[in-house]
Amino acid sequence: SLSDPTLSVVSADSSGVTVECEALCWMPAPLMTVLDEDGNRLTDKEPKQEQDPKGCYNTKQNFILNNPVSRVVCRVDQQQRNQSKTVKILLPDFWKDSYIKAICLSVAGTTLVCISVFSLYIGLSKKCSRTDEGEQPQTTIKSDQNKKSNSHEMNSLLNQQSVAENTQNSMTEKLNK
Repeated sequence: SLSDPTLSVVSADSSGVTVECEALCWMPAPLMTVLDEDGNRLTDKEPKQEQDPKGCYNTKQNFILNNPVSRVVCRVDQQQRNQSKTVKILLPDFWKDSYIKAICLSVAGTTLVCISVFSLYIGLSKKCSRTDEGEQPQTTIKSDQNKKSNSHEMNSLLNQQSVAENTQNSMTEKLNK
């Protein structure tokens, strides 16, 4: 007996799109191959096969698409009977666009964070070098004011970095939706 295989998108998130191909109640056990639109195999893993009480073989293949493709093909072959059944699924083009946008946003966000950290490092280095050149606070009051001023500048820089990270996270969330 040969049933029609099914192919479906199980989940989609930032790590990729999870697709599942399933062929129920094949006798004898079939071979399953999952291909992209160019005929390239999408996974080298062996599908899971279970034999039910009737003697039918249920075959299932789960895989994650890390790179965008527009079409997935699942082919189930019964070599002993020289029969095969194929099912296709088309993936929307927006997945390709969102994948590229997610990469660009990740690169931009990482660059922004690096620039913020570098700026913070330069600013602190300049403050430390001024203090090392002999600028000693003349009174306790000035020392306390410097601490408050340094604390305020540090908080300001950290707030800028936090805003940049929040912006990156919200853009990533919008793309994932």
